[in-house]
Amino acid sequence: MEPTMEKTRDSLSYLMPLINCVNSECAEYMQRGGVGHVIFALPWFITWYSHVLDDLPIILRLYDLFIVSHFLMPIYVAAEIVNYHADEVLSKNCEMASLHQYLSYLPTEIDENTWEEIIKRAIYLFENHHPDTLETLNHEWKIISEYIENSPNESIIEQRFDKDNKYNKKIVSKQSSKLSRIAFWGVTLTIGIS
Repeated sequence: MEPTMEKTRDSLSYLMPLINCVNSECAEYMQRGGVGHVIFALPWFITWYSHVLDDLPIILRLYDLFIVSHFLMPIYVAAEIVNYHADEVLSKNCEMASLHQYLSYLPTEIDENTWEEIIKRAIYLFENHHPDTLETLNHEWKIISEYIENSPNESIIEQRFDKDNKYNKKIVSKQSSKLSRIAFWGVTLTIGIS
């Protein structure tokens, strides 16, 4: 066990670059929605998903994968969980509270067959974006996220179309102020620690 959360924080910093590799639209949406700091995935990573899952066979399957894999494999799995559910993520309001709540409980909605598909995708992602390349991806993501933060919310995500290709009246809400985000994360971490 590490004396601080630094290594965990550093490991989690690779999640958004990996999501950006597999689905840049979803990564941009999440960044604009204020969940680009991936606190929603903290319990996934530090407990190998056992904190959010009740299905013992799935937990054991994930443990088998993580024991024989690189220590960052849970991050690759997290990226593929988000990617697999990207359409649902993009259908949520582009604001921190909605996205954080949805993403936090996302693993609980996955059935056994879908888990196997996500695991296959995570292994493929690992093979194509080995941990040796993550520093470069992280650097690129920092540039992209800075651009997203400094640009107006008018982008491909501003107007969404529903399944019938009719204009969806939902307008992407403006980003929460930084102060409200800090307060939200502080409360989330306080509740999570207790």
